Amino acid sequence: MTANMMRDNFLLIVAAYGVHKRMPETAISKKIYGNQAFMERYRKGEVSPTIRNYFAMIEKMAEDWPEDAPWPETMPIPKLGKKLSGDQSGTLEAERIA
Repeated sequence: MTANMMRDNFLLIVAAYGVHKRMPETAISKKIYGNQAFMERYRKGEVSPTIRNYFAMIEKMAEDWPEDAPWPETMPIPKLGKKLSGDQSGTLEAERIA
């Protein structure tokens, strides 16, 4: 489920970036991943980036985001965390990725 949420969030961010920068998805793909076919294959579910690459691509868009354009609202992504009350078991917390 989390992978689908991250995919949906990423596609939303890419679409908004494309609108604000007036760039086709292939150009965005080349800019953030170095391969113009990546986004098409990602959209089809044929490829997935590593977590490191996923956040690096989002960071590249964030650094180049137009100042007058709002960042898109994305779904909170569950993340593992630990309770501070001495309980060492993991708990799920929500965190915005963008």
